[in-house]
Amino acid sequence: MMKRKKINITLLLILSLIVFFACNKTEKIIERNYTGLPTSNPYDEIEYDDSLIQSITLDSFSIAGLHSYIFEVKCADPACHDGSFDPDFRSIQSTYNTLVYQEVIKKLNPWEFRVVP
Repeated sequence: MMKRKKINITLLLILSLIVFFACNKTEKIIERNYTGLPTSNPYDEIEYDDSLIQSITLDSFSIAGLHSYIFEVKCADPACHDGSFDPDFRSIQSTYNTLVYQEVIKKLNPWEFRVVP
């Protein structure tokens, strides 16, 4: 009984030491270029001002407007828009290639293509 208690205390002590020494702060790794000097990133000094970005109003009759307002992912089921089956609405280009001059899925007279510009 006493031997088992000593083993448990020893294991607890070892485990607590491992946890204690595992939680130390790591040093920052400094990249160096071929001359041995620390490299600097010129983009670290840029302060980006988000107020300068203007939103673009899309024409709802253009393919970009249709993609943004109708075909872009807005539902909770990502499988609808991931491109694993037709139609593929992941990007403006894939939306255009899926719709324009493509055969109609359900053959109906007089339609030959899904969209004719």
